[in-house]
Amino acid sequence: VYIEVKPPIYIAEPSFHTALNSTNSTASVESDVVVYASDYTRYGVDTSVATIPLTAYSALVDKASGTVVAKSSPVGFDLTENHNVKVHLSMAVQNPNLWSPSQPNLYNLEFFVSRGSTLVDEYIENLGFRTMTVSNGRFHLNGNRIFVKSVNYSADYPGEGAAVREVQLEKDVAVIKTLGANAIRVVAYPPSQELLDLCDRFGLMVSEEVPLVDAPPSVLQSNRYRSSLRSYL
Repeated sequence: VYIEVKPPIYIAEPSFHTALNSTNSTASVESDVVVYASDYTRYGVDTSVATIPLTAYSALVDKASGTVVAKSSPVGFDLTENHNVKVHLSMAVQNPNLWSPSQPNLYNLEFFVSRGSTLVDEYIENLGFRTMTVSNGRFHLNGNRIFVKSVNYSADYPGEGAAVREVQLEKDVAVIKTLGANAIRVVAYPPSQELLDLCDRFGLMVSEEVPLVDAPPSVLQSNRYRSSLRSYL
C-alpha cells in the first residue's frame, strides 16, 4: 500500500514523447502535464481572486553529471479551485547521449509549477533517448543492428506473490544483466513503473505485452475495443 501526500496544487499524469533527427545529433522532447488544484482554501492559499496565475516549465538534467542540458519556455496559465489544466511543454536537446544496453545513459526530465517566485510542485521522470526499428526482419537500436538476448520474467516470490518489493526487483534485474541478457519479456501482466525504471538504469530493453487474454472474436471486432487497445499502446 502506497500513500501519496500532495500539495494543494500539484502535477499529475505527465506524459512525454522524444524524437531524434536522422543523425541522432538533435532531439526534441514534447511533454504534456496536468496540473490539479484541490480545495486549496483549507491550506491557507489566498483565494481573493477567482483564479490563481501559475507558470509551468520543464528542464532536462544529465544524471551522470547533474548538468542542465535543456529547458522549455515557461508557460503561464490560470487555475481555479477543484479544477485542472493540461499544459504542453517542449524543448530541443543538442547532441544527446543515447541510451543502449551497453551504455544506459539517462536524464531526469523535471517538471515545475510556480506561483510567482514560489515553487508550488515538481515532478521527475526518467528519460532515455533511443530509436527502435525493424528492417528486413532485423532489429535496430539507434540505427545499429542489435541481437536481442532476452529472458522471460514473472515476479512471483514465496509468500508474497506478485507484491514484490523494489529491492527484490533490483536483485532480479541485476542477476538478469549478469547473465548477458540485454532485454526481458514481462509475461502475462504489465510491468510496474519500478521495474521499468530499473531496466532503464541497468540497461535492459523491455518487451511489454498488451494485457489481453482470451478475448472472444466478437469483442476484438468492436471498433471501440480496438480503439482502446491502440490508446493503451
